[in-house]
Amino acid sequence: MAPFGLYRWHVRSGWDDTPTDRLAVRCGWAASAAGCELWPLQCLDVAQPNLVPTAVRIASVEDAPFVARLLHEFNQEFGAETPGQVTLERRLRVLLASGQTFAVLAGAPTCAFGLVTLRPNVWTDGLIALLDELYTTPDRRSQGIGSAVLAAAACFVPRCGATEFEIEVDEPDAAAHRFYARHGFPMRDPATGERAFILRKILDLT
Repeated sequence: MAPFGLYRWHVRSGWDDTPTDRLAVRCGWAASAAGCELWPLQCLDVAQPNLVPTAVRIASVEDAPFVARLLHEFNQEFGAETPGQVTLERRLRVLLASGQTFAVLAGAPTCAFGLVTLRPNVWTDGLIALLDELYTTPDRRSQGIGSAVLAAAACFVPRCGATEFEIEVDEPDAAAHRFYARHGFPMRDPATGERAFILRKILDLT
């Protein structure tokens, strides 16, 4: 397994001039109330005429089957193990109902999602948000939909009480590194220039 880079973004109470913030403001997300509202994705950049109008929203528990299907397809596409849609749906129903996990969905029918988990941390009074997965179906890529999902997630995490937003990325995935860097998630600590890694070990519970 390749080392994971850790992208970290400190949640701000105000607006900053990053692509994610500009995208969110253009979509009207910064002023939206929390809940399962529908957020319009308009043409966000005249330099990208291939963007297709769609919509993003926060998932409910009843959306678990759609998220499970996309998670299963995601792992299949990249040759990773998957427990199957039935198991994923069962787990997602519990997680989405717990308040410690939320998902952002895009499209009708759903063609992209982001899955975020929340956890407490001793170094902050707020929570830490982790983007577990971000996926767009192959036929809807390069249309700005993944960027829209990420921007929506970044706008929603402060309403969940999070003060920091983290993303794990495989070290060889250069395209993902560039994508997240464009949206204000640097691979290196801006203050020190140091790279961040997550070390992971699978535990044998038998």
